[in-house]
Amino acid sequence: MKTNFLKRIKQQTLVWGASLVGVSLLSLATVSQTMAEATPVELKSVSVMSFGADNVLFVGDSKAATIHAFALGEATPQKDSQAYNLIGIDQKIADAVGASLDQLTIKDLAVHPQTKTAYIAVTRGHGDQAMPVIVTVDSQGNVAPVNLSELNTTHYQLSNPVDADLTLWNGFMARNLAITDIDYMEGELFVAGLSNADFASTLYRIPYPFQGEASVSSIEMYHAVHTQNETRAPIRSQVVINLKGKPHLLGAYTCTPLVTMPIDQLKDGEHIVAKTIAELGFGNTPIDVVAYKAFNAQSKKVEDFVMVTNKERSAYVFPLASLETTVDQEGMKPGTMKNTFGVMAPPHLNVPLGGLLHIADQDQQYLVGLRREMETGKLNLISFRKGAYFRLSDHISEYMMPHYEYSEEQMPIKGFQTMLQKDEGYL
Repeated sequence: MKTNFLKRIKQQTLVWGASLVGVSLLSLATVSQTMAEATPVELKSVSVMSFGADNVLFVGDSKAATIHAFALGEATPQKDSQAYNLIGIDQKIADAVGASLDQLTIKDLAVHPQTKTAYIAVTRGHGDQAMPVIVTVDSQGNVAPVNLSELNTTHYQLSNPVDADLTLWNGFMARNLAITDIDYMEGELFVAGLSNADFASTLYRIPYPFQGEASVSSIEMYHAVHTQNETRAPIRSQVVINLKGKPHLLGAYTCTPLVTMPIDQLKDGEHIVAKTIAELGFGNTPIDVVAYKAFNAQSKKVEDFVMVTNKERSAYVFPLASLETTVDQEGMKPGTMKNTFGVMAPPHLNVPLGGLLHIADQDQQYLVGLRREMETGKLNLISFRKGAYFRLSDHISEYMMPHYEYSEEQMPIKGFQTMLQKDEGYL
């Protein structure tokens, strides 16, 4: 028997995000399969995008509660790393989709693993007139809408998503959270979102190609700022990583718990209590969780890192080794944090990436992000060198003044700044 999440919320007038401790786990949503090749697809929305193997682009459509897999075909790998330095890219995108800037909403960013072309999901228009569009942007600034009807397509439909007419107290439609993030790993999609089950925070394991049944688990976690266990709010951003040789899902929630759960626990019908390993700060929504490799200047080696970007806070960079220390530790629980408005996390680095809408791993040298200029409001598509995580041109400093002379000790700094100037197109 499925429990109607909408009805229960209306009956109990519960506060969104509060605890559901004591409510038994009833049957969860199942996932039904629909398969079609070279069939025109009319997207109702684009919530998130992610690339898989063989140049397949996965698109989460929350309004339709459907995962689409678009086969992009063969692609020529990019030979040389090229930084993105595209200022005011929002105007070019608006022109390409036939919209004014005030009718353009940015939804997500993904990078083609071979060509390193940026794929940007946007919505043209608002309300009932809103139309989802995906465009490609290369490092030279060429923008082109993707003709999805020409691509071979398969799709999976979630059979028990959160009700389409559930409106939260601020007018936000909960159905937009039916699919909050997608990650691909070794023939499986890991899809986070909100279902219509008793424990609404849901994680789907969907085999790809779409042949066979999905596993559906409900997720519970301890939220230190709210000082309670929670099961209603979905994971907002996630990534699958190996911790001590074992695959784990790392998920970030609003306001801002960071949790882990072993992949082998995510079985159909299971209720998972995730381990809360960090509290990244109140009053904040995470944007992206990105795993990547970068050169570590201290160890002189290429190492694994995870970055969490945020709407209201700076980004956090965790060495994978730092996250691995949490595997054998107990998770956060009541009393762990004396100051629930603070930040408590494994060793990490705060990096100056304010104004980001989205960020993605570009290549061995760069991350690429969509970032809003504070002064002008322009949206830029720009690369950030791994290890630096900032743009030299964003700052007016002593180094830029005429006749500045570098001391012998500062020559490495000069070389680093010269590299950043080249990245940003100034040399």
